[in-house]
Amino acid sequence: MLKRLAGRPVPIATISIAGIAAVGITVGMLGSIFLSHMKDNASVAVWLPSMLFLCVWILWIIAPNLGMALAAILFARRLPSSIILLIGTILISGFGTWLLVDIMHGPDGQAPLGLAVIPVWQWLGLLLVVGLAAAVAPFGRAR
Repeated sequence: MLKRLAGRPVPIATISIAGIAAVGITVGMLGSIFLSHMKDNASVAVWLPSMLFLCVWILWIIAPNLGMALAAILFARRLPSSIILLIGTILISGFGTWLLVDIMHGPDGQAPLGLAVIPVWQWLGLLLVVGLAAAVAPFGRAR
């Protein structure tokens, strides 16, 4: 599967952007949880169950970024589709990351709802971008 990426900078850039967004989200959320538990002086027995839940929650939040990386690999041989996926990845990852940062630094009563809904909107955006890339793929020439 990685042979598809050899010599193709656009899919590699798409995967890099999605990976950076996923790592940034993970580090930011884990860091905020660790800092909040450090202030409380809570023992490991208190925060370990919440950390296990947080790992599942982070997987839910970064799943659209992983989907973007998979789509980049699948459409790596078509230049027009790769460009559409790159633009879509920049928009979807950037918007999702901006919303997550806004939610985490502007706490209000609806922040947990936002954390649950943002990946749904990212998946819908990814479906739209993949559909557009698939519609352009038959018209593009294979590289």
